[in-house]
Amino acid sequence: MKFITFLFLVSLALINNNNAKSYCNESSVVFNELSVSRDSSVSNRTTYKPSETDISPECINLELVRARIMYPAIARESGIEGRVIVNLLIDTTGRVVSIETIKGPDVFYDEIQKNVVDLKFTPGYIKGKSVRCLVTVPFKFELVR
Repeated sequence: MKFITFLFLVSLALINNNNAKSYCNESSVVFNELSVSRDSSVSNRTTYKPSETDISPECINLELVRARIMYPAIARESGIEGRVIVNLLIDTTGRVVSIETIKGPDVFYDEIQKNVVDLKFTPGYIKGKSVRCLVTVPFKFELVR
């Protein structure tokens, strides 16, 4: 019985060791599904801030999207104005992948969410390779007086 228990424990150790190899290797360690590299190479990071890139992403259709945004009727009737800041995740082609955060008056959120997904960016580049980036885009809502 002791021998069977010993073999069971040894096999568990081997299984855990094999699984660990898929999560750890000599150059990177996976933590919370993000790869953290010892040498900070481009291929091991998944998302960058524009300040971390060699060539920062730029929005190529911001004015077009801003022109399509409608001032919400409830905000107009209530006299609500404000600035909305949107943080977006863009992929390696410059397409919006997700809206990370929206800050500002809540009344504008629906209109912003409907339209920011249509924004197009030039990709960010590091060492000649396009990378995913987090970008911040401001929107200003003002009533005409």
